[in-house]
Amino acid sequence: GILQPAVEQGVIPLAVHPAITFTGASIDLRQLQAGYAAVTAPPAVLPIAQALAVELGCEPVVVAEADRAAYAEAIETATAFSRAVVQQSTSLLRGIGFDNPGGYLSALVRSSVDHALMLETNPDWDGIVHGGVLPEDPDGPGAA
Repeated sequence: GILQPAVEQGVIPLAVHPAITFTGASIDLRQLQAGYAAVTAPPAVLPIAQALAVELGCEPVVVAEADRAAYAEAIETATAFSRAVVQQSTSLLRGIGFDNPGGYLSALVRSSVDHALMLETNPDWDGIVHGGVLPEDPDGPGAA
């Protein structure tokens, strides 16, 4: 691989990729603590890569070397499409006179993404039912 010349000089080859978009601000620390990091390394040094991810505050997830290209494509797809959708939507709203389209869309976009992620995490959850109550909400309409 790309690190082979360095490995031949004694460098330990490992990759740790936090699945967040870094801003350079303190919010990155919160996002690291709530996120995951892909780790790739030879079996003998994999625990080092996992420990580095944990030190960053992330949950390590092992990605095989052969799967790194697919992983990178998945991350790029999520990042690029999210940005493109927000940019297109804010542009349309700005075009019809909205002063702060990003602020207007913020809750909608976040809740839509959270909903999509919830469906991926828990396929049995079928979203918000009529009236805005989660199916398992014990305090919802009809609760005793």
